[in-house]
Amino acid sequence: MSILVQAYSFGHISGGHLNPAVTYCLYLIGECELTQMLCYMGAQFVGATMGSLLLWGSVSAMNDDRQEIVAQVIGNPPFGLGANGLNPALNQGNGFLLEFMGTLVLCSTVCMTAVHGKSLAKGIPHLAPLAIGFAVFLAHIVLVPLTGCGINPARTFGPALVNSFAGEKAWEDSYWIYFIG
Repeated sequence: MSILVQAYSFGHISGGHLNPAVTYCLYLIGECELTQMLCYMGAQFVGATMGSLLLWGSVSAMNDDRQEIVAQVIGNPPFGLGANGLNPALNQGNGFLLEFMGTLVLCSTVCMTAVHGKSLAKGIPHLAPLAIGFAVFLAHIVLVPLTGCGINPARTFGPALVNSFAGEKAWEDSYWIYFIG
């Protein structure tokens, strides 16, 4: 729902560039210039980091040292700031394939609804963000228990970076699956 809201809210400003994977995809098909892609990606990674810092600041009181049991359950930073993590029952190859497929669903939905000239969304103004929001929802339903559902390298990067500020081991050896997939 957040992606749907953000696409409707800010689509007129950037074309809805919220995800470096989608921005890169649009660059590859000629819908985004190199300089524009690099600027958007920089903003996306900075935005994800700032969002993670804001989240950490918003929930930091949940990890009061006096509440030892709560601190053990919640962690520091609380809930790992939603950082992605590969399910221990899967290997990195599984995770890569899952992240690749989830990102492919998202990128193909963007291309086929927001870019393609014969898209059904072209006949109905502003229908593409609805389809894109549902594609992200579908990816999350499937991938959250398996990989944490990256499908957005910036969304993976922000919490990992801020978690490392907190002294947590944030950069797992499987993190490449979120950036390459």
